[in-house]
Amino acid sequence: MIIPKLYNGGIEKVASVFSLNLCDDYDQYIYSIMNQDESYDFAVKPIILDRRVASGYLGKLLNFFYRIKLLRDIVHQEDIDVVISFGERCNLINMISFIKVKRILTIHSVISVENKSKGFLGFVGGCIARTTYSNAEEVVAVSGVVKDEAEKYLGISNISKIYNGHEIDSIIELGNFEADYKIEGDYIVAVGRITYAKGYWHLIRCFSKLKLTNPNLKLVIVGGVELDGRLEDLKEIVSHFKLESEVQFLGQVNNPYPIIKNAKLLALTSIYEGLPGVAIESLSLGTPVVSTNSGGSAEIVLGDVSCNEINLESEFCKSDFGCITKPFKGDFLKLEELTFEEQQFCDAMQFQLDVDVKSDNLKTRALEFSIENAIAKYRDLIEK
Repeated sequence: MIIPKLYNGGIEKVASVFSLNLCDDYDQYIYSIMNQDESYDFAVKPIILDRRVASGYLGKLLNFFYRIKLLRDIVHQEDIDVVISFGERCNLINMISFIKVKRILTIHSVISVENKSKGFLGFVGGCIARTTYSNAEEVVAVSGVVKDEAEKYLGISNISKIYNGHEIDSIIELGNFEADYKIEGDYIVAVGRITYAKGYWHLIRCFSKLKLTNPNLKLVIVGGVELDGRLEDLKEIVSHFKLESEVQFLGQVNNPYPIIKNAKLLALTSIYEGLPGVAIESLSLGTPVVSTNSGGSAEIVLGDVSCNEINLESEFCKSDFGCITKPFKGDFLKLEELTFEEQQFCDAMQFQLDVDVKSDNLKTRALEFSIENAIAKYRDLIEK
C-alpha cells in the first residue's frame, strides 16, 4: 500500500484502519512517501522515504522520481502482487512506476476541484492522470459523487464505488472516554486540518451570525495546522467579529471523539471532499452533521443520491441525520457581507440546533460505512 504520509490526515486514517483490518491471508507492506514524527497504527512497520522535501518545481520533480524508484525497489525485492495507492500523488506514483503488478488506485476527492486548487502542479497531475488511469487494473472512488466526476474528468468508466471503512464500535468506545479538553456550555465542532480545503473562514463568518441568536454558543475547531498561512487569516476574522472567547482552536487531538460526541452538531464547510470520514464518525457518536454538498457528504447525510438530485438553490435539505447546503465557491472571504451560501449554512445550523435528535438513528446510519463492508469489497477486487 502506498500512502501520502503517516499521520494527521483523513487518507492516512483510512489507510490505517484498512491495514489493521485486512485479513491475515495477505502479506502487507506499507510505503509512506513522506516521513513524520508521529504515525497512525498499521499492521506492519511502514517503509518510509526518509528524504527532506525539496522546494521549487525541480526539487519536487526529483522527490517524485525518488519515490518511484523506492516503490520499484520494494515491489521487486518483496515480490509483491498487488499495489493499492491512496490519493492522487500516490496514484500517479503507482502508475508511472510501470511495475508489473495489479494496480488498484483509490480516488478520495473530487479531483478536478482539487487539481484546480493546486495551480500548475494540479494541471500537470490532471494531464498525467487522464493519460494513465485507464491502464490501471482497478480504480476505486470513495463516493458516488467522486465516481461520477472522476469518470467525466478522466474519461474512463471502469471505476468502482467503495465507501471508506470505519471501525464503528471502536469509535463509540473512544467517545466514552474523558475529553482531553474541558469545554463549558454548548458548542459546535469542526474537525480537520486547518487548510484551504476545509473552508474554515466560511464557518467562522457563519458562526458570527449564528451568535446573534445563540449568545452562549461556542465554536471548537480540532485539527493540525498546514503550512499555507490560513491560521493567521482565520484569527484575523475571529478578531474582527470579536469572537476570541467563543472560537477555540484546539490543534491536533489524540482522541477527538468525546469532543464530537458532546457537541450540538458537527459543521463541515469543505471546498472539496471525497467521503468525509469525520461525518461518519460524528453519526456513530450520535451527533448530527451540517455540511455543504461537497464530495460524498450528501450520500452520508441524505442517503445514496447524486448532486444532481439535490436542489439547494432555494433552501437546504434536511434529514434525520443532519442538513446539506449549497457548496461554497471557494473564494477566500474575510470581512465582506455573508454570501447566499454562507447565510444558508447559518440557517441550516440554526435549524439543527432547534430540532430533537434521535441518536440511535444516527448510529444505525453509520453502520452502513463499516470497515467490514469495505474490506469485503476490496477483497473481491484483489482476488478478481
